[in-house]
Amino acid sequence: MRRWKPHERRQLRAWQLKRFRELSRRLNEGESLTVEEKIYFAKAFDRIGNGESADLVFRIKRGPGDKARDDTQKKKISQIFQLVATAILPKATANDSASSRFFGVGMTLEQAFEWVSPRASELFGNESPSAYGPEYLKKLWYDPQYAHMKSPFRSAQDLDSPFEFYELPQIADLE
Repeated sequence: MRRWKPHERRQLRAWQLKRFRELSRRLNEGESLTVEEKIYFAKAFDRIGNGESADLVFRIKRGPGDKARDDTQKKKISQIFQLVATAILPKATANDSASSRFFGVGMTLEQAFEWVSPRASELFGNESPSAYGPEYLKKLWYDPQYAHMKSPFRSAQDLDSPFEFYELPQIADLE
């Protein structure tokens, strides 16, 4: 069995929990399982029936040192970095067409950290205004563990996304 690194384990756990909430919603609305889901659950339930821990089979158990607070913190940082990534996008000019690209505020990265810092503390209600200070945000921005969060665009499929999971409809479902 593969040994997961701590940050991979946390990301996989968060992903699984989102998928289970979405599966619950779909089943409550009367939808049925896909063939792939049936195969996945049949194998998982067989392993559980043979004595394996459901937490380990579904990879939802927290590992040593993993805390619920860590998951919440990652979601907060994801939202903050989305604001930073949007702020550093170039401003629209008179020659730009609205459909050709996305526009931001045109800030430097340093300006974006300064701008978002008080908003982050406000948004997340920290008792300490320096909890999301510009230096702390800069440190996280350059940390490889947070590299996947440096986009102005977010979806539920992103790791550490603050949005609930959903599956995109298949092309056949749209016709």
